[in-house]
Amino acid sequence: MLLSIYRYIKGYLKIRVIGYSPERFLNACSHRGIYIWGITPACGSYDMYITISGFHKLKPIIRKTGAKVVVTERIGIPFYLFRYRKRKVFFAGAALSVAFIYFLSLFVWSIDVKGNRKYTDEALIAFLEERGVEHGMRLSKVDCDRIVKDIRKSYDEIIWVSASIEGCRLIVQIKENEDSKDVTSTAENTQTMPENNDTESGTSGTSQVNGRIAAQNPETAQEDGETAAQNPETAQEGEETEAQNPETSQENAGAESQNPKETQNNGEAAQQAGGQGMDIVADCDGVITTMIVRKGVPCVTEGQQVHKGDILVTGAVPVVNDAGETTGYQFHQSEADIRAQVLMDYQESCDLSYESKEYIHQEKEELYLQIGERIFWLGSHGNRFPNAEELTIQNRLRIGKHFYLPVSWGKKVTLPYKSTQVKYSENKLQSILSEEYSRFTDNLTKKGVEIIENDVKIYTGPKQAEAKGTLTVIKDIGTERPTSIVEDVADGDD
Repeated sequence: MLLSIYRYIKGYLKIRVIGYSPERFLNACSHRGIYIWGITPACGSYDMYITISGFHKLKPIIRKTGAKVVVTERIGIPFYLFRYRKRKVFFAGAALSVAFIYFLSLFVWSIDVKGNRKYTDEALIAFLEERGVEHGMRLSKVDCDRIVKDIRKSYDEIIWVSASIEGCRLIVQIKENEDSKDVTSTAENTQTMPENNDTESGTSGTSQVNGRIAAQNPETAQEDGETAAQNPETAQEGEETEAQNPETSQENAGAESQNPKETQNNGEAAQQAGGQGMDIVADCDGVITTMIVRKGVPCVTEGQQVHKGDILVTGAVPVVNDAGETTGYQFHQSEADIRAQVLMDYQESCDLSYESKEYIHQEKEELYLQIGERIFWLGSHGNRFPNAEELTIQNRLRIGKHFYLPVSWGKKVTLPYKSTQVKYSENKLQSILSEEYSRFTDNLTKKGVEIIENDVKIYTGPKQAEAKGTLTVIKDIGTERPTSIVEDVADGDD
């Protein structure tokens, strides 16, 4: 392939050798180092290809062998330019076209988002436009690292982002958290299980307990009506799941209170605190169940009630002399595994009705041409239907695989429909709320949260069905904070 391109650029000839004993002609060319290829017989003669420089060396060979050489075809750029040498405007236009294409190759003409399910392409592209990343910007001004950081900071459901440039395309690949719910450290929304199947009065006067939810977690209920502790095997499986998916748990650290296990090896925070140590403080109210301290001085004990902001482990280690007096403090990065029994609130709602669409077979198609940001419609444009969905099919003009130009065309299809409100049945409402709960509890299990008691009920209102209640869980608590005043440590020791 490369050799053919090189020959075309240099130019070559197709010749026909006629005469007695053409073998002598071929042997003479080989002896003089003249390159010949593509030899084919043709009616007592031979057709072959030869370079321009080789053709100029044939004169003595022709005279010696008595052969006749006829040029049948001239191939290559030199002959093409010679043939159209007087068409200066044509060559000027070709040069301008090449320069224009090169100029267009310096800009972003396509932004592609891949891997998104919850967030639409339009929403993510609009988010990028708010931060100055848009179609038509210079490739040299695209900061892929900044794009990744902005998306991760603004979208908690996105756990992985990659941005790259291919030709004139900006490709943003994302991975969303498959769990529909996240645990938050300050205002946890947790779905819990009912303990019985009794009917209670709700805000509208009619409600019922979500018996299907209770059936999904039989470990949380006992025959005497009391709630039993969750099966430890379930919690163990949840811990194994998180261990197998460290990327997901680390990326979603903002969803749940920061785990000391994940931050114990982070020494940068201590350096930012000016050399002072780092404490571990409670990020929510609870009762300490287990506490393993590796570095630092514990300020609480197992079974003690703590409140949000209380110091659990301090990084200020006292230095005591022989007389038992504290002469100073050494500051360290606190490391500990602390779990506590925490009371969490849960609330989830669902509309009593949903929109049902009955499509009408009156589709309308509209063709368009888009150049840059301007759109030219071919024919009538507009939607005369009160309720309709619009489907756009777009094709982009491109050169090669990644060189997209700011020209596109396509059609917009309008699908009208009749909208009616259909009311959910009671079983369907219970099924929807049960599925939401199952997804949420799966997320809790993956994060190592152990459910020991739950109480949730379904209340049916005039417009919505609501599942709400409380959940008692055992979870990791504690977040890092620069070491507090030394006097606080002394008080804790006393």
